[in-house]
Amino acid sequence: MNEAHSTAQNRPLARTSVNVFGRWWLLILTASMTLFFGLMQPNFLRANNLLGILSNACLAAIAGCGLTCVMATGEVDFSAGSAMTIAACTMSVLLDSRILNNYVGAMFVGILAATLMGAFNAFLHLTVGIPAFLATLSSSLVVKGIAYWITDGTTLYRVWDSDVYTYLGQHYLFGIFPMPFVVLVCVGAIILFLLEFTKLGKILFAIGSNQTACDYMGIQTKKYKLIAFIMSATMCGISGIIQASMSNGAGPNMAESYQLLAVMVTVMGGTFLKKGIFNVPGTLLAAVLVTLVTNGMIMMEASTWLKYTVEGLMMISSVIIVTLLRRQSERV
Repeated sequence: MNEAHSTAQNRPLARTSVNVFGRWWLLILTASMTLFFGLMQPNFLRANNLLGILSNACLAAIAGCGLTCVMATGEVDFSAGSAMTIAACTMSVLLDSRILNNYVGAMFVGILAATLMGAFNAFLHLTVGIPAFLATLSSSLVVKGIAYWITDGTTLYRVWDSDVYTYLGQHYLFGIFPMPFVVLVCVGAIILFLLEFTKLGKILFAIGSNQTACDYMGIQTKKYKLIAFIMSATMCGISGIIQASMSNGAGPNMAESYQLLAVMVTVMGGTFLKKGIFNVPGTLLAAVLVTLVTNGMIMMEASTWLKYTVEGLMMISSVIIVTLLRRQSERV
């Protein structure tokens, strides 16, 4: 009898431990990895290196903010890399060929190209009925083919005035803050506000929680999913513009690694603060963690297989923790 009573008392404690660890493990791991690489490589903690990590993390973070909107609805978007690519390549081709001799105009056309890709993803999923992960994977191949076509399969370097073209990727605001970080703060704040404090955000999360119930309540779930896919692709387009600016060029293979990386940081972010709910602060922290680990292993000259293994283990751990947190919240 006493043993049964003791076991019953221990269950809430175990659940609390899982809850606390699950919510904060991302922050704990980020701090631990920073300390580890700082001890192993003293140059790791230098200001220039940390600013470089922050700038590179912004690419995955901005794309991840967009994907958070889609994943809030219970869907997934595997087209981030292609959306980034088509935005950057469209802008660069317009400037290189002098079809549009205005950087801001070319930039907006590039982002528009990515936005149209998001609408196409929504069409395939919502109208044709293809599962979201297959629709986005398929469209990413189509768009990558278009990127090859408009660039003739080459990477376009220094296509315009370098000072203007590289401003968003290589310059600093007030000589302190990297411009990619400034853009991230702006778009991150917008997405955070929309998801946490508006009717749109509440509906997106409601759809992800129980779409059938939303349909019965008369909510136009297809319309809101369309908005989510468009927001995702637009954010990826902005990220692609910044990546082109950072490298002073664009090509059809420039953002291949972000196809999965953007999904990865979004899933990892779902373990931070909330009980398995995808959120912007978690996505941003996850992007910093992944970039930090990649940078640290490069500085330590770690093997490529180790880099991919570590990233895979982080992804698996995140999925497990998200699952545990959601199961726990369902029991409460």
